[in-house]
Amino acid sequence: MGRESSTARLRQVFEEAAAGRGRLVLIGGEPGVGKSALAEYVCAHAAGTGATVAWGPCWEGDGVSGFWPWQQIVRAAAGDDRVAGTGLEPLFPDGPSAAPGVDADAMRFRLFTAVAEQLRRAAARAPLVVVLDDLHWADAGAVRLLGFVARQLRRERALLVGTFREAEIGTDHPVGDLMAALPADAEVVSLGGLDCAATGELLRRTLGEVPSVELATAVHRRTGGNPFFITQLTLTPDSPAPMAESLPGSGLPTLVGDVILRRLARLPEPMMEQLSAASALGAEFDDALLSAVVGVGYAESLAQVEAAVRSGVLVPAGVGRHRFTHDLFRESLYGALPAGARSRTHQAIATALQQRSAAGGAVTPGELAHHFTLAVPEIDPRVAARFAIDAAEDACTRLAYEEAARHWRQALRLLEQSGNVPLPVRLNAAEALLCAGERTAAWTGFADAARQAASVGDALALGTAALGLHRLGADSDPARREVVGLLNQAAAALPAAPGDPALALYARVLAALAREHHGGPRPDPRQATELAYRACATAHASGDKAAMAWCLHARHDVFSGPGTAPQRLAIADEMAVAAAAGNVPDLMFQAYFCRFVAMVELADPRALAAIRELEHLAAELNLPVPRYLVLSRQAALAQLGGRDHDAQRLGEQAARFAELIGESAGAGVHASQRLMAALNRVGWAGATEVQAELGDRAVCPELTPLLHAMAALGTGDRMAAAEILRALPLQTEQSPAGEQTLAGAAFDVELAAATGLAERCAAYYERLLPYARQMVVLGGVVSVLGPVSLYLGQAAVAQQQWDRAIGHLDDALALTERLAARPLTARVRAHLGAALLRRGGPGDRARAQTLLAEAATAADALGLRALHDETVRTLNRDTTVDAAAPPAVPGATAVFRRDGEVWTLRYADRTVQLRDAKGLRDLAALLAVPGQEIPASRLLAGVDAPAQQLGGDEVIDQQARAAYKRRLADLDEQIAEAEDDNDTGRLDRYAAERAALIDELARAYGLGGRVRRLGDTGERARSTVTARIRDALRRIDRTHPELGAHLHASVTTGRACSYRPATPLRWEL
Repeated sequence: MGRESSTARLRQVFEEAAAGRGRLVLIGGEPGVGKSALAEYVCAHAAGTGATVAWGPCWEGDGVSGFWPWQQIVRAAAGDDRVAGTGLEPLFPDGPSAAPGVDADAMRFRLFTAVAEQLRRAAARAPLVVVLDDLHWADAGAVRLLGFVARQLRRERALLVGTFREAEIGTDHPVGDLMAALPADAEVVSLGGLDCAATGELLRRTLGEVPSVELATAVHRRTGGNPFFITQLTLTPDSPAPMAESLPGSGLPTLVGDVILRRLARLPEPMMEQLSAASALGAEFDDALLSAVVGVGYAESLAQVEAAVRSGVLVPAGVGRHRFTHDLFRESLYGALPAGARSRTHQAIATALQQRSAAGGAVTPGELAHHFTLAVPEIDPRVAARFAIDAAEDACTRLAYEEAARHWRQALRLLEQSGNVPLPVRLNAAEALLCAGERTAAWTGFADAARQAASVGDALALGTAALGLHRLGADSDPARREVVGLLNQAAAALPAAPGDPALALYARVLAALAREHHGGPRPDPRQATELAYRACATAHASGDKAAMAWCLHARHDVFSGPGTAPQRLAIADEMAVAAAAGNVPDLMFQAYFCRFVAMVELADPRALAAIRELEHLAAELNLPVPRYLVLSRQAALAQLGGRDHDAQRLGEQAARFAELIGESAGAGVHASQRLMAALNRVGWAGATEVQAELGDRAVCPELTPLLHAMAALGTGDRMAAAEILRALPLQTEQSPAGEQTLAGAAFDVELAAATGLAERCAAYYERLLPYARQMVVLGGVVSVLGPVSLYLGQAAVAQQQWDRAIGHLDDALALTERLAARPLTARVRAHLGAALLRRGGPGDRARAQTLLAEAATAADALGLRALHDETVRTLNRDTTVDAAAPPAVPGATAVFRRDGEVWTLRYADRTVQLRDAKGLRDLAALLAVPGQEIPASRLLAGVDAPAQQLGGDEVIDQQARAAYKRRLADLDEQIAEAEDDNDTGRLDRYAAERAALIDELARAYGLGGRVRRLGDTGERARSTVTARIRDALRRIDRTHPELGAHLHASVTTGRACSYRPATPLRWEL
């Protein structure tokens, strides 16, 4: 009644879900407004069509299992299906504990996936409606599972419904997080009160007579049209009109409490005692337990319960169980209990539960903890803390980490009341907070534990706490220094003697120190390497294989950098053996993944088999991060092999999965792979496209300036690209041992060659030579750029050292063919063919033509348009030099003439006609002045028009930019001196100034790295004229391929355009 639009919309949403478009609907509103009634309506409608309905109520209080509503949902959805053996066992109180050696996120992912799969199977049998009622009381883990399931079932016949009280959802409530990340097709229905007419109709139905307009108006004004409040008014002993007028008007919560308490005040005192005790038991309760709590016989207690049913306060809830007809009854009764009476009631409940448990009854640790905690101060807080700890440990075995964190917090609070918090409690609480994703609280917990451990001289606890902080990762330099300090303190305190049980912990602390010295703002590679070796030696001495695998992983990562692939491959092999012996599945996967990365870097063909091995291992482990790593690296290998469709499909699949599991690197990895695909497809213009869409996310921060240079080249602005490069230090100098050093150097060399910076290519040549037989990868094989020898060849070409260039390119060709890297092989063949033509030695031309033809054919088949066009231009230039085509003969005449709306084009003894277009006019203007540049703005305005001013003053003029670059050079020297002096203050100051200068220089350039001017119009002219000329060339290609090839090879576009044929031609224009 009064909900016609909401019910119609929910029916429509159900029909869409039943058709296979899974949906999520959240219904919000104030207490009593009819949220659950609306959910019940859609369930009844769905059940009438044959759908399966699974209802999961969320209950208030810490005594309920965190996944309680999902237990009810899974049981209802499973039907006759077996739950055992499906991965769902940890969801239930008697399920198995977490598997050893698997981290919390991995175990949680397995459970969430199992729940989603169970619901998917149910939806395959019949449309499915899942309801989580009263989400405002739900545990954070239950809400996160709802978000996970909603994303997983978007293509299934499933409707998910959640109800919640809007006023109880704050910014830190998990439902708030869920709503912030809702899928685009999710809906939030906010229920308000009934209007005045619907209020009158509800009064008519409950009173049995038509109310007056005045009565309906008064009730509506005082109740806000809340259906529950209206109904309770009609059930009070007073008439509704005087009652409505006498109620307070300052807020609905006060109103409803007043209404309910007035109604309950008329009930007999023995019944009120029973109901008050029942309100402390929860929304639903066991009749026998209530009898034990109030201390009366079962028959006498049940008589009062049945009387409460007749009064409309309780309803049956199964054999021997009852529940309140509305949560507001229970809340009002519980709120009216004095503090002392509450504590005594909970003490009585806790005692009754203990007796039931001793007699073999089913009692959860969470129930005991909840009631013992609320019984304080009637009982000793330390007693309650013991039960809270039991409940926390039980929740961890069920993967209910948020519930566990809640119980640990309670235990800490109780023990702090007694004045003594044991270190194990602090450490376990911090670990549970970390598992629950509460990183800030976990950091505080580990830090507090470390300080307490240091004060009492507990080296084991200190080491454990320091490792916890290391695992969390510092987000600032002071925090990092704190972690390093605690790790050093723990290393000094822990025993290092062979045979000591603490030796394995000591090894892990050393490995953590190695990692801390390897990363951070001021890495110390030598110290990191030494610590990694010591960690592995110590772990070996301890005999702890799990610790050995952990330390080897640290040693592997410390060895990252150019030229380390052989050593890392050997370490990964050793790590795999240790992880298998120590039963550490996630580290075993990491070992195999490290092997795969090293193999790719070494151009080892076994890498192609290694990715399949990784796929099988990830499927066997069913861990989230391994599954993501395999998907994203399969995309990289598909791209390497020229399978663009597969690469795109796998990349998008990996990106969606990364979002699902919260993998922070997923978006960056996908952006990088998209950049490489665009560069392969259309050359530098691809960088312009990707940067325009994604900004700088396509590369890691240290490579951002190179992306700007690529984008500048993509617009044809070589000068801007060259200026960006000149302002940058060489990648090999900026970070000699960095993980991205080779990738940055490869991009830099290619950019320098394209912009004519031969001296920059020469500087890179000697620095890259030691890595000539290695492949360049972006990240851990996020993308494969190509062999180092390819970039050595390009650097040698830029210096016109033809023999060197051809030798390196021959090596590159062998490596790409070994990996079956078809796009790279085509690219290397094109570079090698061009170099052979330019060397011009015996047999070079014939081999070059073969290589170029193969490259052009492969590029065309693979959709590498930029490579294909460039290769064709190279072949055409060679043909022109050979005088194979008649127009290439000096003095020959070609035609490019306009007659009204028709153009006549003649070249190589072939004549075609085309309809007029602006691009054809632009080409004619260029052909009229071979070898000369015409500004794009003049072409846009008409050749006879004066050249337009391309904007006002530069944002930062050339003199200022030069001064900035000189200051950057000075700062580099001062930073080096500060590092030598270990002066962190100067170092931070100079680094901040350097970053500010680089930001200011970046501000001087627009899209593509061009010098930005105030009011610049040049970009509009460049883009418009370029598009016109390209369109004209496409039309010419279709009707006169020979002329199209000639013009492609001879016409350049950009801010200035020109026609520069290899051999002069006479044009009749």
